[in-house]
Amino acid sequence: MTSHGDYESFDSGSSSDTINIVQVTGRYDLTEAISLDAMIDYNRMNAGNNTGHTDDNTWEAGIGFYLGF
Repeated sequence: MTSHGDYESFDSGSSSDTINIVQVTGRYDLTEAISLDAMIDYNRMNAGNNTGHTDDNTWEAGIGFYLGF
């Protein structure tokens, strides 16, 4: 895992990874975590990759848009 400020970068969109984001930041409630998981899934589909993985650049672009930075 690669550290990016107060969240961790990962290449899986699974629910357990979403929970990790909540634990790392401590700022997001369950509703936001579900939305974040949906954003990761949506972003992975946009990348045209159905293997369950996406590259860091694509993922970070999606998370940056969602979190607003």
